[in-house]
Amino acid sequence: MLLAATEMADRKRIEDLPVYIGKVGSPSDRIARLKRRILETRRKLYVEPARIETESYRQSEGEPTIVRRAKAFQAIAQGIEIRIHDDELIVGNRSPLPRMGVVTASAAVTWIDRELDTLAARPQDPFGVDADDIRELREHIFPYWRGKTLEDLAVAVIPPDVKAAVDAKVFQLNQTDHAQGHILPDVEAWLRAGPSGLLTQVHATRKHLTQSGELSREQADFYVAAEICLAAASEFILRYANLATEMGRSATSAPRARELKEISLNCRHLAEQPPQTYWQALQSVAFLFVLLQLESNASSFSPGRLDQYLMPYLRRDLEAGILDLSQAQELLECLWIKFNEIVLLRSASSARYFAGFPIGFNITTSGQLTDGRDATNLLSFMCLQAQADVQLPQPNLSVRLHRTTPDDLLAAAARVISLGTGMPQLFNDEVIVPGQERRGVKHADAIDYAAVGCVELSIPGKALGWSDSAMFNLVRVLELTLQGGRVPETGIPIGPQTPHLEDMQDFGDLEAAFETQLRYYIALMVEGACAVDRLHARACQTPFLSTVIADCIAKGQDVTGGGARYNSSGPQGVQIANLADSLAALKRLVFERKEIVPRQLMEALSRNFAGEEVLRQRLLTGAPKYGNDNHYVDELGSRWARSYCDEVARYSTPRGGTFQPGFYTVSAHVPLGHNVGATPDGRFAYTPLADGGLSPVAGRDLRGPTAVLRSVAKIDQELASNGALLNLKFLPSFFQQADAIEWFAAFLRGFVDLRICHVQFNVVSADTLRQAQRDPEQFRSLVVRVAGYSAYFVELNKEIQDEIIRRTEHGG
Repeated sequence: MLLAATEMADRKRIEDLPVYIGKVGSPSDRIARLKRRILETRRKLYVEPARIETESYRQSEGEPTIVRRAKAFQAIAQGIEIRIHDDELIVGNRSPLPRMGVVTASAAVTWIDRELDTLAARPQDPFGVDADDIRELREHIFPYWRGKTLEDLAVAVIPPDVKAAVDAKVFQLNQTDHAQGHILPDVEAWLRAGPSGLLTQVHATRKHLTQSGELSREQADFYVAAEICLAAASEFILRYANLATEMGRSATSAPRARELKEISLNCRHLAEQPPQTYWQALQSVAFLFVLLQLESNASSFSPGRLDQYLMPYLRRDLEAGILDLSQAQELLECLWIKFNEIVLLRSASSARYFAGFPIGFNITTSGQLTDGRDATNLLSFMCLQAQADVQLPQPNLSVRLHRTTPDDLLAAAARVISLGTGMPQLFNDEVIVPGQERRGVKHADAIDYAAVGCVELSIPGKALGWSDSAMFNLVRVLELTLQGGRVPETGIPIGPQTPHLEDMQDFGDLEAAFETQLRYYIALMVEGACAVDRLHARACQTPFLSTVIADCIAKGQDVTGGGARYNSSGPQGVQIANLADSLAALKRLVFERKEIVPRQLMEALSRNFAGEEVLRQRLLTGAPKYGNDNHYVDELGSRWARSYCDEVARYSTPRGGTFQPGFYTVSAHVPLGHNVGATPDGRFAYTPLADGGLSPVAGRDLRGPTAVLRSVAKIDQELASNGALLNLKFLPSFFQQADAIEWFAAFLRGFVDLRICHVQFNVVSADTLRQAQRDPEQFRSLVVRVAGYSAYFVELNKEIQDEIIRRTEHGG
């Protein structure tokens, strides 16, 4: 028997894998061809779903919104073109070609109309657009939706003072022009029941509530919508079964005919029953996430702990001799390819904040079981092998570490990191589990956590964390504080009027003013986020998603309305490093040593240091910088990180949960930097802020990566329960040393012991990246870590590319 039935027997050492993890990826010929198709397919706008959705809404006028959304989902599942491509063993997509930009008219039409003519040529995340599609959108689709979209409704519900703060660039509200996403569905429940089993649950619950006289109108609407969605899901899967049968009749080779027959059998079974085999389970997972995208067209639907819920299927098939390990690996890598076929169409502005098409299929592996034992199994290693072989930006592979993580997993993760795709990223159970419990999550649920999208933290199948509700610009708040509560660009007062820097007597006055401004703008951010949250519950319900979130069916309540067990909201603070460095410079040079006069500093900042390079250098070198294990500056970062977190956590969501703070930026540190003038840390105006959420400013961490860890560790990351991000960059030459893997594994042990929430790595030289800028065609497949996600380097605009190049290189 290849594998015994116990968890301990599931543990496999790295050398048991079909290909040695950490060497240059060696996928099968099939996977190589599938990957090439992803890389070579031209991105285009996809209008068909918008056409179908619009016609469905025309026909359902007057019906409850949740039912209308379910009927639109059904119409799209029935009507969009489906294809099965050569070599595919895992099938299903929401568009006929990979990486198409799907238009969802109910979400937004104003910005799409405004940008249609420039979409193909914009510098970040362009899409080709056909003239016929432009004509159809403008003549037949957009007119119906004007004034009715989520984008339009969001403008109407955001209060004026919140809008003023947004216009002043203090914070950015998210999910105002598309569905929320950012959630971990209950994949295990989907695998156990399938759409037909879930439909049975809906019928039974509805019948019980009806007979008991407890069924409300809202519950009745929810159950009708859920029934429509689950029936549509079965029909969508069956369409692929029929297509595979039809294609099998004309297959040009016997092997492909056999594969198509098996695909047809798998899909036909899954349309009615839960999966029985490993192949069927993988296919079922793929269908679930395609269906979620058909409903919402949103980012960051994440598969969660895939190695845990797929392992029983793999074990059973290996023991029965249905497949061998090499076949199982190839099937897994077919799913890896599938997760690269979906991208999100964003506005030009949004694409700057989320550059490089991050869609956030975050797969989390390893970690701990409910009883605290290590959860690593064979599939944990196979997921690492898949990343080593495929080396594409999706899925966003994450590995959970803890104090008893086995050495072989650390070595395997280190070898895959050394390949330079920015994955896996690493999460620390020792700080995350107690952080979740601190927010009211039960221990059994907290220890089952997984990552969502980039680095956000949530509970699989039990939570709507609204984990990307807003981005809060801490550095902009400091800028307003120095100006006495006035907008620097205009001099117009906004928010509380506190003393100007020139009127402050000591550093205590500055901190008091900053705290006043911070509290005021956090309150406004929360008010805006709650307004958007309530809007989604009214106008953007997700009944299909709700069937795979625990408690929604039992309550008869959509997940957007509070149907989940945990109902938090997660804004992100940006950027602690610039804030700490600026405060340290002000404290030491202005207030303690009085080397710089406040008026002189403010005039230099207003002129972006023109003619003041000597002063700027004093700001850069005369005060310590975060990231070097210097308590003077690190204590300021820690103190204000805590202040931000404590203030955010005071608030509750409309769904009855808590606000959970976090620290990460996606690629927003670049556009958010555009919103801030010159700062007291010596940074020039409108240049990028520090990357990540807890990363030092590029080039200022001069004492090596262990000093960075020690600085970051001084921030209590249990408080950042929505997630935090630390970027580090290593030279490839470091991993060419004989003992590099062993040293790096020890470094990761230190990361765990220091109770840091998250760390991720770019392993690439600045020289290589500059070559890619000069000759992008030769580097089309170069994948780098941007923030909490990876992207093709050549698909990033030059400003983001340059920011990645500037990051400090360790290991030289």
